[in-house]
Amino acid sequence: MSERWLPIEGYEGRYEVSDHGRVRSFVSPHGERKNPLILKAGISKGYETVVLCKANPKRRTHRVHNLVLIAFIGPAPIGKPEGRHLDGNRRHNRPLNLVWGSRQENAQDMAAHGTAKGEGNARAKLSDDDVRAIRKRYETIGSSHRKMAAEYGVAKSTIGFAITGQTWSHVS
Repeated sequence: MSERWLPIEGYEGRYEVSDHGRVRSFVSPHGERKNPLILKAGISKGYETVVLCKANPKRRTHRVHNLVLIAFIGPAPIGKPEGRHLDGNRRHNRPLNLVWGSRQENAQDMAAHGTAKGEGNARAKLSDDDVRAIRKRYETIGSSHRKMAAEYGVAKSTIGFAITGQTWSHVS
């Protein structure tokens, strides 16, 4: 099956996205490329991302699945601004696996696939209430990470991440 490439909206002549979820560049810091370069995607919050530049040096990071959706499906319809991965794999960026959806639909997908945040994730060992209690206890009496980890049956680092907000950032 051959790979189909389409221009990226707003970056026509500079970048293209494929139906395999890849992005290629026709430009370099020194001008146009003779042969396009397939960009290596970075990962941010589990999603593949690429940094694209317009003619000026302004750089912008884009999630690859949104570029694929816009190019192959079209712009997001009103009320459905989020790209959804039907199989739950944030790195599977082919058009057949992607649809536009609402925040609620995306949250339902994450719950169904076990990729939801916090207690919505089937693998979570702490609840939102546990995290609130841990943070309060740490602020008021300064209980040690080790002691709380033993009580909640989690790693010491899990307690530290919950306290600092590196995880469970949605809990206030």
